[in-house]
Amino acid sequence: MSQSQRHDTTRGSIRRHASAHLRQTRPLRPPLPRGAAFTLVELTLVVVIISVMASLAAPRYGKFIANQRLDAAAARIEADLRLAQNHAKTSGVPHIVFFRPIQDCYTLQNFPDPVHGGNHYTVSLAEEPYGVELTTASFNGKKQRVFDGYGEPYSNGSVTIALGNYQKTISVAGPSNPVALPADIVDIIDGELAVQVK
Repeated sequence: MSQSQRHDTTRGSIRRHASAHLRQTRPLRPPLPRGAAFTLVELTLVVVIISVMASLAAPRYGKFIANQRLDAAAARIEADLRLAQNHAKTSGVPHIVFFRPIQDCYTLQNFPDPVHGGNHYTVSLAEEPYGVELTTASFNGKKQRVFDGYGEPYSNGSVTIALGNYQKTISVAGPSNPVALPADIVDIIDGELAVQVK
């Protein structure tokens, strides 16, 4: 065997040995081609786009939450007015709903409270889940909605609730010609007003 043949066989064995060694140490995944990763400019651009979209969505989300709270409070007021009206019809006794804008609540007089017990059912609109203000309530100049023993209201009126810059007015129908309140109901209202003042 000549020297050049030995040199070729030695080269061949070195290549085979190096090739086998590379197969064993080769990474499981091929390296990423150049340009496959995100650059700092691209990441910054994505963060800026997300920030702009969030700043546009935040006021709309706030308005959505305010409207949801106002709608829920208005539905509660309407349901409780119907409750008082139906209770007056079934019991044959007049019922009064006292609205207290200063305390952001209203009370169904002589109606059992299903949550706290007691003779008067009071709903605070300032507490969760509503968190709204009772700004005004006016029924023919009074802050009481009165139903006679037949469930008929003595007057029409409205209740206004607010949350921040948003407000909602609940209009409640009554007789076309408001009727004067009977003396016994006026006494109940005057007595309740005296209790509020103390």
